Amino acid sequence: MYKQNTTGFIVSLKETIIIYGSSLIITIMFIIYFLINDYPLVATYKGILDIRTPPFYMISIFIPYGILLGEALYIWINKKNKIFILLLIECFLLAVLSFIRILTKVPISGHTVIIFFYILHQIITNRLRYRIRTIIGLIVLIIIVYFKIFLWNDIMTLISGGIIGIILFFLGFYYRHRYKCQV
Repeated sequence: MYKQNTTGFIVSLKETIIIYGSSLIITIMFIIYFLINDYPLVATYKGILDIRTPPFYMISIFIPYGILLGEALYIWINKKNKIFILLLIECFLLAVLSFIRILTKVPISGHTVIIFFYILHQIITNRLRYRIRTIIGLIVLIIIVYFKIFLWNDIMTLISGGIIGIILFFLGFYYRHRYKCQV
């Protein structure tokens, strides 16, 4: 069963269920995790603030991250294409780089690492075929920018995380083109 998306590309119901279902599962898992363990304190480049990160901020990033994992799963299940390994490695690196902030106090934002990678992935790798995915990324970026700049005055981790997300994306992009690997 297929449905036509807004750009004229055919999207299978199976693809939709796997990708957005993965995103939903990942997001729910982290909601439960934070309900059990509480939300972390806000960490800025100046230090840790005496306030907890809001659920809206913390949870929103798991939607695009789950979509990336869902895309890798869909490629593995449906296309039997080895590019899923690269996407899984990228997702693993995104997670590691995001947690570096917590473990080492390096002034990068894990949220911006993920969202900049994700938006570039949707625009360049997926060639804007899935407008809803791009819109989701832009909404999450707006949320991140709002909290980082206007509430926490933390432009440093916003910029450094964005740069790392962009670098990670273009390393994978280079690999895809060098070895003729396409999604």
